[in-house]
Amino acid sequence: MLAAAIFIAMLQEKRVQDRQNYDNAQWTLAQAEVEYLRLGAALESTLRRPSRESLSALGLRFDIFAGRIDLLNVGHMGSLLAAHPDHHARVAKVTVMVERAGRALESIRARPDSEAGNAIDLPAIERLGAILAPAQPIMHEISLDALHLVVDEAAAQS
Repeated sequence: MLAAAIFIAMLQEKRVQDRQNYDNAQWTLAQAEVEYLRLGAALESTLRRPSRESLSALGLRFDIFAGRIDLLNVGHMGSLLAAHPDHHARVAKVTVMVERAGRALESIRARPDSEAGNAIDLPAIERLGAILAPAQPIMHEISLDALHLVVDEAAAQS
C-alpha cells in the first residue's frame, strides 16, 4: 500500500512539473514576441518625444528583447524548437537583425549631446526601426510554431 501511494504521489509530482515546464515554455515564447512589440513602442516613443530618457528606455527594451532571443535556443525551449525545420533559420535571421540593431543603437548612444541640449539623431532612430521591422513576422512565426510544438508535446505527455 505504501509503495503504491508513493508511486502515485511521484506520478502526480511529475505531472505538476511537466505542466510547469509547458507553462514556462509558453510564457517564454509569448514574452519574446511581447518584448519585440514593447521595443517597437519604445522606438515610436523616442521618435515622437526624443530625449535621453526615451533613448535610455529604448536601450532597455532592446536589451530585454535581445535576451529573449537568446532564450529561444537554450534548455528545454531550445531542444523543443529544434524539432521545427525552420526554427534555426528564423532565429538566425532575427539574431542578425539584433546584432545589426545593437551596433546601430550603440552608435546612437555614443553620440555626444549637441550644445543645444539633448539632441537625438532621429534619422538614426528611424534606421534602427528599419533594421528591426523585418523581425516582426518572423517573431510571430516563431511564436506560433513553437506554441504548436509545446501543445503537441503536452498532449503527447498526457
